[in-house]
Amino acid sequence: MIIGYGLTSVNVERKNSPQGKIEVKYNLTMDNIEEEKMSLMPGQMALRIEFKYKVEYTPKFGNILLDGSILYLTSEAQGKVLLDNWKKKKKLGDETVAATIFNHVLTKCNIKALALAQEVGLPPHLPLPRAIPKDSAKSYVG
Repeated sequence: MIIGYGLTSVNVERKNSPQGKIEVKYNLTMDNIEEEKMSLMPGQMALRIEFKYKVEYTPKFGNILLDGSILYLTSEAQGKVLLDNWKKKKKLGDETVAATIFNHVLTKCNIKALALAQEVGLPPHLPLPRAIPKDSAKSYVG
């Protein structure tokens, strides 16, 4: 269960005016996992998972970099397995836990990145819903 989320660093930069086609790539990586010392119920463990979320606009148009961490509460037994997997393979090893963590971080970071992109004049890095006039829908051939 995720019990905390926070950003430690936010960097957004627009370098120049766009010329030609702009490509956008985004990436989420886990940098470190460690036990967080907290007062918990017996048999529980909290893990601090540090991440980097990066959006790059090419060719060299701009970028967004968010560093942060989440706190993940789990059983002591599962926490030890997750830490051991991280030390050996730099992976969590449990796909369900990894998906929960990645989805939470992606949701938070995508929303923050959209707001930051708007502030500096970068295009959205994700497709946004658009209204289509009724006349255009009739001419659609699928």
